[in-house]
Amino acid sequence: MVFESIFNAITAGLNAMLSPLLKLPSFWVVLIISLIASFIASVIYKYTTDQKLMKRLKEEQKELQTQARKEKGPKAFEFQKKAMKISFEQMMHSMRSTLFTFFPLVLIFIWLSANLSYMPINPGMEFTTAMVFEPGVSGTAEIIVPEGMQVTGSSATAINTSEKYGIAEWMLKGNKGEYILEYKFNDKSYTKEVLITGEQAYKSVAEKINRDGIREIRLNNRDNKFINIGFIKMGWLA
Repeated sequence: MVFESIFNAITAGLNAMLSPLLKLPSFWVVLIISLIASFIASVIYKYTTDQKLMKRLKEEQKELQTQARKEKGPKAFEFQKKAMKISFEQMMHSMRSTLFTFFPLVLIFIWLSANLSYMPINPGMEFTTAMVFEPGVSGTAEIIVPEGMQVTGSSATAINTSEKYGIAEWMLKGNKGEYILEYKFNDKSYTKEVLITGEQAYKSVAEKINRDGIREIRLNNRDNKFINIGFIKMGWLA
């Protein structure tokens, strides 16, 4: 519980610092954060490693690799073995900086995943939401939407799965705001948050249920491919 509270406090602070960047196009957000993360990692590396030692090891490794290319047979192998030993020594010396940079970079990755993986649901835009069922499940699934949203088509759909999982899907649209959708199946209710906004923001896309024959409830936000040139489609992770 203590660790969870600390983690939540750190992520909340990170979100407060980085959220203003979301007003920019996604490409620039990732570029700026990548440059900041690279700068921080470089500074940490500089002040947590012995730079003179690392420089000497690098020069020795380079010299051994040069000698290995000149020689053949057993001598070349000996030079390569010494170069590998120095490479391992370099890795051990840089381990300290890796430990210092690992946690901040993980937090940044979590923030990017939570804010840039998907496109937002814009006001007035049609989107779908779905319940995914386990094989062998049957019944009637129904969605109830709050004021400010509407369902295109029927709000109830019959489910009758056999060997494969089943899906109940609805088309929705609504005004700007935060909403709670209610899903009913076999006299039980489930909820899912949805955010409709003109900004780069969204609620969790999928929520695992794994009970009562229901696998998950999800929103079908489109993937955020902000580099889209021909067959090259890249999101924030790339």
